[in-house]
Amino acid sequence: MFENCSIMIIRAGTRSEEIYRVDVDADTQKAICSAFSTAQDELVSSKTRVEFDGSYKPHSDEFLAIAHFQLPDAILDAIRDPLGVPPYQKQGDDFPEIKAIFVGERTENEGTEKFNVGFQRFRK
Repeated sequence: MFENCSIMIIRAGTRSEEIYRVDVDADTQKAICSAFSTAQDELVSSKTRVEFDGSYKPHSDEFLAIAHFQLPDAILDAIRDPLGVPPYQKQGDDFPEIKAIFVGERTENEGTEKFNVGFQRFRK
């Protein structure tokens, strides 16, 4: 998973949660995507999927999933067309604060899109 992923950030402190593309060299992109893939494997491999209902705390051999979760269109569009997303860069003297970083990839089979997305949220 995440072999051909794009790396994006969601900017903190804005109502629109602006999305920016992270421009890195091929080796760095591969390393970041691999780290997300490894984390995903560790979270779900050999574990039982349990539907999220807000009240159940999973055991160590389970993971929670939200059926039919709808990602915002801005995230889907960023994954569909990463070069159409503005690059993450300094604004004035500083880089904008990051709310989350995500990687994503899109596949299509018989006219149906499938998105694999991994998030890392940052909290202060």
